[in-house]
Amino acid sequence: MTKNRLFFRSFTLAVLFSGSVHAAIFVEPGRSYEFADSTIRYPEPLRERSSIPIGPGGPGMAVRIGGDFAESFFTAIDARFLRPRVRDAVHAYESVANAFLWGPVVGMIPWPGFRLWASWIAGGGITPDSGRGFNVRYHRARGFRMGMKFRVLFMNAHFEYQRATYGDLEIANVVNRGSRLLDRSYVLSLSFPLED
Repeated sequence: MTKNRLFFRSFTLAVLFSGSVHAAIFVEPGRSYEFADSTIRYPEPLRERSSIPIGPGGPGMAVRIGGDFAESFFTAIDARFLRPRVRDAVHAYESVANAFLWGPVVGMIPWPGFRLWASWIAGGGITPDSGRGFNVRYHRARGFRMGMKFRVLFMNAHFEYQRATYGDLEIANVVNRGSRLLDRSYVLSLSFPLED
């Protein structure tokens, strides 16, 4: 069984179980900032220049829709839109990118106002703005995110670690499956929960 199937089956079972106990639905929009330590790995003949930093990250927006159940656990779908800065020394350009990531979340509530969770990054991509007339895209994001949050008045403060790999590089509408974009990030965010 693949990681995707295992995670989605666990997520589905948790959602079904939540219907049989006391549950609360929530919508949680927020603003974030990502501190990235990322690299691009190119195939031959560019292997000698394979570790290319593309940080330092950037601002973003997020929304999480899910439900609390049994007063101890929660499940959700998490979607992120980011504007990271991309520097690519191999192709000699620098630009700001549009990045989108999404995936299911499962977590626990040890005590009111504090949560821990893990998220499977099931999809997404990065599309840098055109630089030097050079158009590239990174597709097929996979990875994970772990985090915690604290309630502060009417807001939630989040602290997260993210690790994602983008498996396909598209240059001028041609997909190169030998390239990898590896993203290791710390994410700080504030969210504003809306609960029923």
